[in-house]
Amino acid sequence: MTERSGGPMISREQAVACLRVLGVDIPDPADDPDPMPRPMVLGLLLFMVEAAVIGDVDRLDQEVLRSGYQAGARAAAASAVRTEGADGRHAVTFVWTRAIEERLRRTALDLADTAVPTQEGVWGAAPAIAHGLDAVLALLASTSPPDPASLDQAEVVRLVRESLRAADTQLRAARAQLEKGREAIRELGYEA
Repeated sequence: MTERSGGPMISREQAVACLRVLGVDIPDPADDPDPMPRPMVLGLLLFMVEAAVIGDVDRLDQEVLRSGYQAGARAAAASAVRTEGADGRHAVTFVWTRAIEERLRRTALDLADTAVPTQEGVWGAAPAIAHGLDAVLALLASTSPPDPASLDQAEVVRLVRESLRAADTQLRAARAQLEKGREAIRELGYEA
């Protein structure tokens, strides 16, 4: 997703300006021997927005929040239609699906970083969750290919079949991790 000039949708400077408006102190690159790169600045901005949502938006507002997120996907898709000649009907679904995939990938990385280390032989939930997220990602891969109009039926079937197989593999791995959890409970003398 890029703006008309072909540059990034949000530049580093724009993201830094947003963070400064939010009260985050970001040194000027001239004053900082190791300035934050653009992806890191965007990650910080994303965290600030997500933290505001956690703290300020109650359950009743979630649908309104989601409609704003969808409006963003429509705006990004409209930009793709204007600048890249994308199919307008498919562009919103494609952008929305990619946004969900990225959110799930970030969630998987975050869970891996925050997983509590377990002792050898002690069960932890992180592997089961990771496999479950990988199964969802595998299914999403077939729901919105980049250019569906260019695919014939055999190619669509191949994409869906590969997606289903990958998801099934991940779900089997998740089930195996859940069984390890049950076994750990049984070893403690409890019913699982």
